[in-house]
This record gives sequence, C-alpha cells and structure tokens, in this order.
Amino acid sequence: MEGAVDPLRDLDVIELELQLADLETVTRRLDKREKTSRLQKEKAEEALEVMRRVRDHLDAGEPVRTLALSEEERGQSMSSTCSPPTPDRGGQRR
Repeated sequence: MEGAVDPLRDLDVIELELQLADLETVTRRLDKREKTSRLQKEKAEEALEVMRRVRDHLDAGEPVRTLALSEEERGQSMSSTCSPPTPDRGGQRR
C-alpha cells in the first residue's frame, strides 16, 4: 500500500535523496575546481583527488559517511558538501 507508514522505507528514500544531492554538489564543485586548478597547481590537485574519490563513491551508491577520509581530506574539500550522518538503523542493511 503506497500510503502506508514505513519508517525504514522512508529513511532509505531520504538517504537516497541526500546522496543524489551530495553527488550533484560534488560534481558541480569538482567541475568548477578543475577549471580554476590550473592556476593553483599543488593544493588544488590534492583537493581534486579527494573530490573525485567522493564522486566515485557516491556514483557507486554509497553514502559519503562510509568513505574513509582523514580529517585533512575532509577539511580540504568536503566543507558543506556532505549530508550529515543519519542514525544507525540497528545493523539493518538495505
């Protein structure tokens, strides 16, 4: 039944929407940074690599929170890019 309340399904839908929004944001920021990185070679290349890893992870259907990033990597390119962590669902897997 379409209108039935199903919290797990609703959580899955919300997570998917957040992943898609993250993917769109990362792709947009990556495109912009790639265009401007030619001027700032060293630091920009590191941040671009992190953003590419995030994009590929999202493309694989995985949330950003499951990607292993160091604090430095998170700070380099992820500020305000990723969705916040969601509560644990008691070990349930989609």
